[in-house]
Parts: sequence; structure tokens; C-alpha cells
Amino acid sequence: MPLMLAINQACLIVKGMALEQMSEHTWQFSPGPFDVHAHPRVFDTQTQDGFVSLNEGTEGKAGLRIYTEAAIHSGITGMAAMPNESVRRYDETIEGRTEEIPYPIANTDRVIAMQAAIEDRAVIPTAIHFGLDPETAFWDMDKIRLKEPFLSREFSRVRDECVGLKVYLAETTGGNNIALGHGARVAEIWHRINPEKPVIFHVEGGDVAVLLNDIYHRKGGKEIPLHIAHISSRQELEAVIAAKEAGMDVTCEVTPHHLFLDESVRDLIGGYGCMKPSLKSKADKEYLWGNMRYIDIFASDCAPHRISDKEKDKPAFGVTNHTIMLPLLLGAVADGRLAMEDVYAKFCTNPRERFNLPLDDGSFTRVLTTPGSEEITAEEHDGRARYGQNPFVRLGGDFHLLGEVVRVEAGRSTAYSQYESDLHTSYTHLIRPKNIATTERQA
Repeated sequence: MPLMLAINQACLIVKGMALEQMSEHTWQFSPGPFDVHAHPRVFDTQTQDGFVSLNEGTEGKAGLRIYTEAAIHSGITGMAAMPNESVRRYDETIEGRTEEIPYPIANTDRVIAMQAAIEDRAVIPTAIHFGLDPETAFWDMDKIRLKEPFLSREFSRVRDECVGLKVYLAETTGGNNIALGHGARVAEIWHRINPEKPVIFHVEGGDVAVLLNDIYHRKGGKEIPLHIAHISSRQELEAVIAAKEAGMDVTCEVTPHHLFLDESVRDLIGGYGCMKPSLKSKADKEYLWGNMRYIDIFASDCAPHRISDKEKDKPAFGVTNHTIMLPLLLGAVADGRLAMEDVYAKFCTNPRERFNLPLDDGSFTRVLTTPGSEEITAEEHDGRARYGQNPFVRLGGDFHLLGEVVRVEAGRSTAYSQYESDLHTSYTHLIRPKNIATTERQA
């Protein structure tokens, strides 16, 4: 049966899992928000260009510590990191003095390196999505024949380490994309070895329908858990709806920038609105809102870059939005476009259920939704993070923002307010499937 996640689950209160209205203007989400689409830029932290003021001599696109600090102060209690990482090499002969080298998390050595970074620097529980390296996944330079035995071996090695496989079928940061025609076969190989873990696809436009149709017509294709990242248009969501109705096990996510921005603001924010997928038409945005019941998850796709990279003639893809995400969603609740149960289901419980994470993990986020909190501007929200490029800030006060995070519990870390916290790094912040299974047995 396909995974159809019910919104009314948010009304349940069972063993530490609850959406609870504690007073007229105080809500608590237990478990707290979980971001299944995070880009912490774990290894690109070796340059200095004024990106953040407190850098201790090492900075790049953000880094895991800065990223997870911003997340917990924004109410996010856990995340899953995407594999399109890179490293930055210093070279005085290059303009800007650094060269960015793709470093996809696509083999066990890199998974171990990322795990070590999570244990050392992350202040919220963090899982890893595995990836593909186009340079090693094919037999030939033309990337026509997949190395299926090699992929099977690599997928087996990370069975107890990663919670999903990310496959890029369109251009984005890192150049890790492969041809659309390989998507279904990769999904089959992964599913044979990791049958309970979703394959996450970055696929855009009409290619969403092509991919889902290809998988549907393969033997057992309807049973492969699929997740379509950052749905941005009517065409893409219609393809997902058709697949759901055909009985496929498919879910999808939407980001704050695709829900609250459209192509009309491109000229106003310039490179700070450069993202993949791109901003679409107002009609596309309204279609997403009008078919919210088919959208399973809210995810950030929060992807910091250096300011210098966003202000180039060809800007880097990616925006930041952690600080603004919950206030935007709560503002939509106040406007009647969402129910609080929608926010809880799509941002707290559905992400954990889809990626086989325990609901009863002890996390919670408490927010105040007093009328006065509407006066907090996008700039003030973003100022609480230590990285920039938030497109909402550059558009001024055109958004209904509501809510102030007043307490967050995430693993061993606690944020008492936006300005006071007790943050810890810990081995227990590393989310591994074996840890997940152990937690479920204990529960």
C-alpha cells in the first residue's frame, strides 16, 4: 500500500507524541520539527570572506556547528543532511583564492567522515542521506552503463548508516546529477538492499511524470518508497497526485520559498533568489496551496552560500530559510491557509514516519503565538542566525510572520530562548538506522 500520511494524526496524544495547546497563545510540538532536506555544508568551511562575524579563522558556506545552532534556535529538533557536499581548496593562483571540489557522500569513507563531523559539531540529532558520485557510478566516461555490482556493494555497506538515498536527476549544486533514464534502475537496486528506506529524487518539471511512469511500469515498482524533493509547480504536483492515485508508494515535500515566493520577486532579490528548482509562477504557487492535502512534508532545502558566491554574475543555487520557516507556517495558520495540525503533521510527524525515525524521541518545540509576535520582522528573525542570504529578508515586510520559539529540546541540547541555550555535541546526535531500531525496541 502507498504511504498516505494522515493529517489527523496530529490530534493524537500518545506516549510523548502530541500537538498540545498549553494556553491561549502557547503551543508545543512533541516531537519537534524535523527537517529532512538540509544542506549543512559540512566540509566547505575553509575560507574567510566576512561570511560570519565569529568564525575563529575557518569559514565557508556555514559549517555544521553554525547550521545546527541556527536550526535549534529556529525550533528545529533534528535533520537529515543531503549528500551533495564539497570541499574548498586554497590556491592563490585562482580568482578568489579558493577552488570548490565536489565531495559527494557516496562511499563509506565519506559517510564515516560525515559521521565524525556530526559527533564533533552538530548540536541537534542529524541523519545522513547517501548519494551517487557520477564519476564512480558508471563504467564509461559517457555515463551510459551503471556499475550495478559496485552500487549494490556500496548500498549494502551503508545499510546501517544512512536513512535514504538521494538521486539528482537535474542540475544543482555540486554537479552530482545523472541522466533521467537511470533513475528507475538506481531505485530498483537501492530498494533490493534497503527496502524500507526511501529514494529521494531531485527531479523537475515534466521529468517527474516520466520518472514515476518508468518506475510504475517496472516489476515491483509500486512498492518502492519514493520521495520527490522540493515540489515547485503544478506540473510536478499533478504527476505526484497521479502516482499516489495509481497506488505508488510516493510522498513529496514543499519548501517555504516555493510556498511563499514566486517568479515576480526575482528582480527584487537578484542572486539571493537563485535556487533549484527555480521560483515558479503565482498560479503554480497557488496550485500548491490549493492541493495541500497531497503534500506530505514541509522541508527547508536550507542551503547557505558565501555572500560572494550569491553576488556573482552566475549566482550559486540555494537559499537560507530556517529562521523564517516556522513563523511563515504559523502566519499561514493565522490567515486560515493551514491548520496547526497541518504544521505538526507535515513538519514533525510525517518526516519521521517517512524516514523510519522514532516519533517518541523526547524532542519538543514550544512557541508563543501572541499577536505581538507578528511584529517581529524577517530581518529580526534572520538576525538570530549566523548566516545570511535569506530572500525573505530582502523583500521587507510583505509576509505574515507569527510565533516566537521559547524552548526547544533536541537530543542533549536545549534552547531556552533565542538568546539563551545549553548546546552540546554528542555521539548520540548521530542518527543511524541501527540506533533507530534500538530505540523502537526499547519503546
